[in-house]
Amino acid sequence: GCNIPLKGFKHSIWEGGTRVPAFIHSPLLKNTPRIYDGLFHITDWYNTLLAAAGASGLPQNDGHNQWDSLRTGMITPPRQDFIYNIDETMHPTRGAIRVGDYKYIMGETGGGKHGLYNIA
Repeated sequence: GCNIPLKGFKHSIWEGGTRVPAFIHSPLLKNTPRIYDGLFHITDWYNTLLAAAGASGLPQNDGHNQWDSLRTGMITPPRQDFIYNIDETMHPTRGAIRVGDYKYIMGETGGGKHGLYNIA
């Protein structure tokens, strides 16, 4: 498959291998339609959907409740950093850390062992 304009492919540490499209629809959403630019990890869905359903006392886990930020689009997203780890037998160990618009990639980068990239 082709991930243009994103760099990378499935199983890569680049945005083309880690970024996944998603959408939500709800009458509770304000200012729709719009694109959410916050960092969102799969572990965030659990707490976010519990909050959307009105649950209180969200569990303490690795996920962030992003419901208010998704619902209004006005609140700073709670996730400001992200750790990527792809450790497979098919490929060398790769990892990355993203903070804001910057992503530091360790391991296989195509041009060297590591690198800092502005992915905004």
